[in-house]
Amino acid sequence: MSHDETRPLIVVVEDDSGIAALEKELLEDLDCEIMQAVTGKDVLTLLATRKPVLLLLDYSLPDMTGIELLESIAAQGLIVPPFIVTTGAGDEYVAVELMRRGALNYLIKDRDFLQKLPKAVERALAELKLKQRLAEVEKKLRLAAQVIEVTNEGVYVTDSAHHIIEVNPACERILGYRRDELIGRLPQTLLPGHADEPERAKVIAETLETQGQWQGELSMRRKSGEVFTGWFNIAKIKGEVGIESLYVTLFSDISTVKATGEHLNYLAHHDPLTRLPNRLLFNARLNHSIGRAQRIKGGVGLLFLDLDHFKEVNDRLGHAAGDDLLRTLAQRMSAVLREEDTLARLGGDEFVVLMEDANGSDDLQRVVAQLLALFPHPVTTPDGVINVTVSIGGALYPIDAESAEGLVECADKAMYAVKQAGRHAFRRYGT
Repeated sequence: MSHDETRPLIVVVEDDSGIAALEKELLEDLDCEIMQAVTGKDVLTLLATRKPVLLLLDYSLPDMTGIELLESIAAQGLIVPPFIVTTGAGDEYVAVELMRRGALNYLIKDRDFLQKLPKAVERALAELKLKQRLAEVEKKLRLAAQVIEVTNEGVYVTDSAHHIIEVNPACERILGYRRDELIGRLPQTLLPGHADEPERAKVIAETLETQGQWQGELSMRRKSGEVFTGWFNIAKIKGEVGIESLYVTLFSDISTVKATGEHLNYLAHHDPLTRLPNRLLFNARLNHSIGRAQRIKGGVGLLFLDLDHFKEVNDRLGHAAGDDLLRTLAQRMSAVLREEDTLARLGGDEFVVLMEDANGSDDLQRVVAQLLALFPHPVTTPDGVINVTVSIGGALYPIDAESAEGLVECADKAMYAVKQAGRHAFRRYGT
């Protein structure tokens, strides 16, 4: 296929031909060449001869994921082009991971996807263009000042003594100060006053002197007093003979992105119904506990809990009542455990209790007695009053098993032995 190398290249990486055609049509007004790549292999082949200004990257490709593609590009010694990620609904945690790997933005393929696409691409191209111009700021500072006037990123310029000598409108908007209130100030007066700030400022200053550039996260305080997290890029612009050096700082408010990332991380590690740790977080804590126990020659206890006849609750009263029951029992069980213990929901009506520093059956029995005392106290739900019992199996590391997998298996077997013996009791593995 012929191509026009006189115009910037945007590559739509999308295996759905219908979606790709719509995306290309929406981007036709841009003064760019638009190409489609169907697979990750297509992208790798293209990058061997072309340098796109932007990839519109669908995360799920027929032959690899977006993350695998980025790793393949790096493994082949190629330069990763700037990229925007597109994901299906429910894949936000993937988008956050790709943002950490350098994505300019991410778009969820919802009903507004095609409406948001052109503006997102235009913003990405504008941001890339701004960064290219700032790289030439030593020669064309006057032109750069013209460019930063219209950017959404905050920009301020400081002199060799680090006093602010110029700001752009976005800087005023983000910080809440007028230009005349910022001119002459030292940027450190806008910091929130954390104890580590003097040392951090020293590191930034040394990096600017030795490398000419620093980037990273900093907290800043708006005029309103609100503290926000910003992503900062600071560049030292060396002056010609007789002219002092200047420092150009670009920053943007990333509070929302950080909050989104923290929220998605929470969702990835917790059960949405009970808010307890899920299997992923439980496994991580179990492995950590066993590693600690190995170092200090200590023990770890594990209790495997399964509600008795829970399926009958769902069948008789409905799943909503079952969910109410699980939430209430999770709260009751959490209340009787130590802070250092972990109660997790593995799924369905299965729970586990991870006990730090459990060295014998007495430690298990102490917690089991508190848990069994919670059953069969009635649980009142909007759909009726429910009485439920529980079967509990237990195991100890390293007495019963010497690995995380083995400990879970032993506790699970002990729980099933309780089920077979009549339910609503406790048994430790091997007894």
